[in-house]
Amino acid sequence: MPATKTTTAPPAVRQPKDPEAAALAAAARDLARAAGLKSAYTPAEARGVLDHVTVEKAPRGVLVLARDGVEPQRMRVSVLRAFISGEKTDDTRAAAKVMAELARDLPGTVYGRKMAAFLLAAATN
Repeated sequence: MPATKTTTAPPAVRQPKDPEAAALAAAARDLARAAGLKSAYTPAEARGVLDHVTVEKAPRGVLVLARDGVEPQRMRVSVLRAFISGEKTDDTRAAAKVMAELARDLPGTVYGRKMAAFLLAAATN
């Protein structure tokens, strides 16, 4: 009997259920890894940020951050970057308080520096 060739189809490329949240999580992960953070940045956490927090760019390197039911906050991008990298200044301490308030009651384990990474990633996308 001659041997028959069996061909198998290459495995299908996995498509994320929520491409927008997956892209935000990947961008935030890249920012955090560059700053030395090692936490997981999941699409579910990113979806929580996208659903509850709005990020608008303002002139001169300022972001306007607003969450459901919380007064909008203005934050400089340079302060957020310094906060993510772990610098300790008066500005980063103030940013920590704002990030903690924005991160409160979001799904997953979202803390201040992780929230800052998500917001910077959302602002650059």
